[in-house]
Amino acid sequence: MTAVSGDQAPRPDRRPQDRTHHGDTFSDPYDWLRNVDDPAVQRHLEAENDWCAARTAHLGSVVEELVKDVEIRTRETDLSVPQLVHHEVNGVRHTFWYYSRTVKGSQYPTVSRLPVVVGAPPDPWRGPEGEEILLDGNTEAEGHDFFALGPVLVSPDGRLLAYGVDL
Repeated sequence: MTAVSGDQAPRPDRRPQDRTHHGDTFSDPYDWLRNVDDPAVQRHLEAENDWCAARTAHLGSVVEELVKDVEIRTRETDLSVPQLVHHEVNGVRHTFWYYSRTVKGSQYPTVSRLPVVVGAPPDPWRGPEGEEILLDGNTEAEGHDFFALGPVLVSPDGRLLAYGVDL
């Protein structure tokens, strides 16, 4: 790693490495940084983090104020716009509200459906009676350092659920 003075961010060493993709060869001087298990990469990241912390330390109270402001304006318990979907199974029509719901204290949404009885959409502030949770993002995220829920699709007959996740 290149030594730096206090005002300059740490700069990683340039270690050119040729790579070929789709017949095009190029030199990437920072490819070595992709190996997060390399102690040199870890030292560089720690140096960057230390430099950033030192350069932004005076912003601590501003950051706290912004976090509080975002928390005030964020509804932790919320509901996506429910989508009315009709399924036909063996000549019988079934209608559901499909939606995702977040609950205060949980990090990830649940994907749920509710059979249409009266036609009113579900209420996220009380667990809708008859709600069927199709996918619980919090359960899926357990044991993973990173989790992001991607697209969620229901089969035309309503019996199968396909979804994508990024781990």
